Amino acid sequence: MTAPNGPIPTDLDVRSLALFRSYKRQLRRRLNTAEKQVLIRAAMLTARAEAARFDLGTSSHDLVRIERLAHRARTEWSEIVINDQRRKRDLNMPMFAPLDEVVR
Repeated sequence: MTAPNGPIPTDLDVRSLALFRSYKRQLRRRLNTAEKQVLIRAAMLTARAEAARFDLGTSSHDLVRIERLAHRARTEWSEIVINDQRRKRDLNMPMFAPLDEVVR
């Protein structure tokens, strides 16, 4: 069934979008293409893992697999956020410290 403006979003789509927005707020700037792809992957896999937890038909092996994939994707996103914060911190540091401070 499609709505006049396109397909009706499922619960998984809604949750993925909510996670995407939540993760994007962590970076506080516009994403480049590579960051956006990592972010989309992390949001989608996390939403699927959450849905699989409540699905009684999901085997424990499948649940572990998708949880691990989601964890790896979230870890990759965390590395991007941490590196961005480090870059911002380094830009705020003075380029050359006075010589007497270095000697002490």
